[in-house]
Amino acid sequence: MVNFNFSISKEKTATYNPYSSALYEVVTDGEEKNFRPIQSSKQRYIKGRQTISFLSNSDFIFETMEISKNIPDDEVEDAIHNIAYEELDNSIEYQILYDEIRQKEESEYRKFNIFIFEPNVLKYLSSTIRSSIKYIDRIYPIPLLFKSLYKFSGNYEKVECFIYIHRDGTSFNLFQNGELLYSKGLNFSTIIFFEHFKEYLEKEILYTEFRKVVTNRDKLLENPTYRKTLTKSLKHLFLEVEDVFLYVKRNLNIEVIDSIYYSSSLGNILGISEYSKTLIGENSFDGFLSQFSIPYPNNLDEIHYLLYLIYQHDSRSHIYIDILQPPPPFFSRPTGKLALSAIGATLISLSYPFYNYYQTYLLQGEIERKKKVRNRLYRQYLERKELLEKLSKERNRLAEKRDKYQKKFDEKLQLLTSIKHKITTYTMKGQEIAKITDKLLSYGVFISSLKYQDGKFILEVLAKSDNSITSLLKEIINDYDIYSEKIEMDRELHLYRSTITISKK
Repeated sequence: MVNFNFSISKEKTATYNPYSSALYEVVTDGEEKNFRPIQSSKQRYIKGRQTISFLSNSDFIFETMEISKNIPDDEVEDAIHNIAYEELDNSIEYQILYDEIRQKEESEYRKFNIFIFEPNVLKYLSSTIRSSIKYIDRIYPIPLLFKSLYKFSGNYEKVECFIYIHRDGTSFNLFQNGELLYSKGLNFSTIIFFEHFKEYLEKEILYTEFRKVVTNRDKLLENPTYRKTLTKSLKHLFLEVEDVFLYVKRNLNIEVIDSIYYSSSLGNILGISEYSKTLIGENSFDGFLSQFSIPYPNNLDEIHYLLYLIYQHDSRSHIYIDILQPPPPFFSRPTGKLALSAIGATLISLSYPFYNYYQTYLLQGEIERKKKVRNRLYRQYLERKELLEKLSKERNRLAEKRDKYQKKFDEKLQLLTSIKHKITTYTMKGQEIAKITDKLLSYGVFISSLKYQDGKFILEVLAKSDNSITSLLKEIINDYDIYSEKIEMDRELHLYRSTITISKK
């Protein structure tokens, strides 16, 4: 079973059958929906109530159309109108509705069902409808009412037919995979049905009695003649249906029709599905809603429930007509806007002196407030100015003090740097002298004088043999830069003398 759930609109809603003039108001009690018939002329129009209706096949032209997928969505409506007018009279302004067909396979084209309404038909219907009911908010083409049933069914893989009999004709609608494939008006109505019934019954019967007979099982069973008469009368419908079936099977490549659903403005006609199975040979059922597991009142013309369903579930503006909507509120109309402008201008002119007085009062108060703010800000300015002057003097005093200490600091830093340099330099000189002295003594060479000049040691050395001096030079030449002019004999001392200049590499 398919769950039947939809949001409950807070708006008042009514459904209207233009062919029987039946009007029902939808009354919601929790999740239950009741359809209350409205008989009183005073109740047939209530401000704020949404009234929904439909038009059958005799009042529009049905076509299918393909357009390129490359056309943007916001240009689809113009494209459909342009293609449709190729076959229509361009001097007449038609009302065109459209509904896209969902395609299972990828295609270069988008397909649409098109419903074309002639202006003279709408004008006639408008005058006829308004004599019965004042306004209608939405008018749907009848095939789209049956399409709304598929919102409650998960099974689209079928070919199904919906046949609805009403006072002005019969609507034949064939669906494949949940999409409208073909729609046609048949030459059979409840009035024609009634005339055939009287003809085969061979006696007069009132229309109200006829309605009871064809929809009430007890009435039908109590008189065998009624059953035979009903069967004969329905043959005229089935001949029409059979002709259409032959056409769609031949031209639309339909091999099997899975289901046929029958209903009428009289209610469900007893035995119609059995007669259909016998005469046409297809699976047939009484009613539309029960087959889709949708509960509804048995005595209600199912078209009213379908109107309520599509109104609840499909608000697309291009699938309904709104030419019979109630006028907008008075002040939204041009005359109302003019009246509103006149009233507004009068009120403005009368209120202008009061406005000036009020504005003067407000400005005076604003001026006083600004003066107080200005005085407060000026006092703050003077306080901050005095504080800045004090801070400036203190800053200058501290700057002088900082410069004095900075000078003392620089002098002491210079002194310490000089001391450090001397300590480091003299320590290095002593180390180098000690190292060189060790080398001299190891070769029997003695220092007679020592000087340090420009980073170099100048030594005057004495030795018993010139080889001692020569060996010393060879020893230390790898660690120092050595310069010696000559080694000579000191006759007085009987020793060899040489002046050696040594520097660090």
